[in-house]
Order: sequence, then structure tokens, then C-alpha cells
Amino acid sequence: MNIVRQPDGSYSYVEEYYFKNELAEIDGWASLGGNPSLYDSLETARREVPFNVTWLASQRGEP
Repeated sequence: MNIVRQPDGSYSYVEEYYFKNELAEIDGWASLGGNPSLYDSLETARREVPFNVTWLASQRGEP
């Protein structure tokens, strides 16, 4: 999970995963796609992102 600053100064997040393909002998990080959520500050993003990402919410003990 990466929180990124957009060119307009707002913040969003990008979910990434590590992959390894032994047959093709490649590995690395890939994005799960864009996110429509925008936050006005880094502090707001850090506070709100865990409520918008399913696996983070489950780590907090939420459904």
C-alpha cells in the first residue's frame, strides 16, 4: 500500500503486490489499479485509507 501525492497536491493510494514468475524468470511489484479516492492531506489519507481497503479493515478487526 502506497499513499501518493497527486500533481494537484491531493493524495490517493495505490495497492501493490509482489509477483514472481519463475518460468519467465521475472519478478517485481505491480499495481492493482487506480483508486478514485482523493484526500486533502497526508494526515487525512493515513486516517481514512484503512477504512477503504478491505484487507486493512480486516487487520483492524472490522468486517
